[in-house]
Amino acid sequence: MSLTTILLAAVLVSSASPGDEERRVEGTLVDQKCAPFYQESAADLPAHGKRCALGCRESGYGVMVGRKYISFNSQGSRLAEEWLEKTTKETDLRVVVIFVLDSASQSYTVKSINNPRE
Repeated sequence: MSLTTILLAAVLVSSASPGDEERRVEGTLVDQKCAPFYQESAADLPAHGKRCALGCRESGYGVMVGRKYISFNSQGSRLAEEWLEKTTKETDLRVVVIFVLDSASQSYTVKSINNPRE
């Protein structure tokens, strides 16, 4: 193994941010257009449906945890749309979201969206 290869490997390993953390959040998948309504009226959240969420896909998606809304970036919204298209649920769109939090920038990347264990 050459010295260049060893140095390159060391740089790649050191570029992995030690502050990055994987997080798991359980909540309800909601489109960004409807999210403000459900922040005010959380009791109505289980009635928010797949049809509405897909109809508002242009606004993007996020997950509502209590009254807090966590907005997804474009990658997360793409994963949310894929989940919505596959799910048989019509309402009560509860999900488990796994994302990586970059503690330095306070941004995150959605890794997966799945059904919660019931």
